[in-house]
Order: sequence, then structure tokens, then C-alpha cells
Amino acid sequence: MPLWWPLRTGACACGQPDCSNPGKHPLVRHGFHAATTDLQRIRRWWTRWPQANVGIRTGAASGLLVVDVDGAVGMESLRALGREHGALRAAWVRTGSGGWHAYVRMPDGAPIRNSVGRLAPGIDVRGEGGSITAPPSRHASGDVYRWLKPGVEPPDAPDWLVRLALPPPTRPPRPLSELVRHVGDGYAAAAIGQEAEAVASAPAGTRNHRLNLAAWRLGQLVAGGVVDEMVARDALLAAAATAGLSAHESVATVRSGLTAGQRSPRQPRPLPAAIVESTALDRGGHRHAPIR
Repeated sequence: MPLWWPLRTGACACGQPDCSNPGKHPLVRHGFHAATTDLQRIRRWWTRWPQANVGIRTGAASGLLVVDVDGAVGMESLRALGREHGALRAAWVRTGSGGWHAYVRMPDGAPIRNSVGRLAPGIDVRGEGGSITAPPSRHASGDVYRWLKPGVEPPDAPDWLVRLALPPPTRPPRPLSELVRHVGDGYAAAAIGQEAEAVASAPAGTRNHRLNLAAWRLGQLVAGGVVDEMVARDALLAAAATAGLSAHESVATVRSGLTAGQRSPRQPRPLPAAIVESTALDRGGHRHAPIR
């Protein structure tokens, strides 16, 4: 797919004076989703925009998995991985910024997604949902992306790379009723129970949004020292499973919501003991009063 290109000044040809990603973002409608292997469409694009940089959508769409090695830290991490697992055989690209891209084949059936630093410090992975700027694109610095050995076909991803690039297995959530019953007493129990119940009963089409909102609200209480993060996480994942959301989608949403909420710590206003007691979920599983 064609990308906008950097001008001699280093600015992006897209014309946005504050462009934060010059020469690296798509210039066609639908962005990276427009990537194709249709040669006729590709020829039309570059006939129209001969200066365009080249973008490749990684993952199953292209069959490519790309390891992005950034700077001295990334190179040292790559050497350490090589000492432990053997050198990474790949089709290598020197990037315009002075880093390295290692192209290998995306293994069939492996849900490898983008990750930052999961392999090692300074090493990112571009997989499903990702993209990469490819040769002979020009970087904003003026340098070009170039193949270390032109014509080399990307080899299969080694087993050790696949193993390290895959996300850790998700621990199955405990049943919602069990989790909420054992949260404890007081405000924390009521807060977690109310948010979990709202997620579990959310109508179709609103469930992921409601899960994100619940995670954000509980994240505030985590940062305020009111709620334990792992207890909140498990309760929300159990509620999401009850609502019918997939585990993959739920884990990402809960993680994002909890993280965002923790940027705005919140603590409950002091309440009379009788009110606090009335909001707690008792061992019999009775409904909470709403959190104010």
C-alpha cells in the first residue's frame, strides 16, 4: 500500500504541519485495511503517486512477521537472544532511522499480534494488526530503507521466536458468582459487584463499551487503594464471559480500562457505618445498593 512520503525538509507530504509520523502513514482511504497483493491496483497507485513510500500489512494478510530491532538496546537484546537460541535467520532490512527489520514467514494458525518489548528490551514485533515501512521507502532523515541482501526470501519463523512472541496463556476466569461472593465486605465489594453485574447484563452491542467503562471506574479505585487490581480484573473477566464476550477481546479491554482509570485515582467519600454495611454483598449473595 502507498504511504505518504517525507519532503526534503523532513516534513510529511500529507501537508499536516504537526504530522507525528512523516512518511509512515497510508495515503489511501481505509488505511492499512486497503493493503493488497493485486498487482494492477498496486501499479495504479504508484503510477498516480510515484514518490509514495511502501507499506506492508503484517500478519496473515501478507504472511509476514517482522521483528523490529531499535537502537543499541535492541541490538544488545538481539545478541543475547542469539546466544541463547541461535542467530535469527531472516530477510534483513536496514531502516531509514538506522535500526533493523527482520522479515520471517508468519506461522499458520499462530495468533501473533503486535507487541512492544515482549521479546526483549528494544525489540518489537509486527504481526496481526500491524504494518511496516518497507524498502525502498525514504525516512524523514533522508536515508532510505534497503535490503541487506536483495532477493532473499523470508524464511519460516523459528520455533523459539514464535514461542516468545505469542501472548502468555490467559488464565480462565473464575465464575462471577464465586468471585463476587468472596470479594469481602464494604465499599470495595459493592463497587466490584455493581460494575460486574452491569457488564454481565449489558445488552448486545454495548457490552465491550460497558466493560471498558467498568474497568475504568474500578481502575480509579485501584489507584485510590480501595480495590485490589487482580480481584477487579478477575471479576470483570468473569462478567465479560457471562455476557458472551470473547476472552481475547475482554483481556485487552479490561487491561486498557484499568490502566486508564488508574491515571485518575478515586476514593469513596466517608459514609456512615450503617450505609457501608448495607452496600456490602453478604455471603448469601444478596444484591448491593448502588455506589454513590
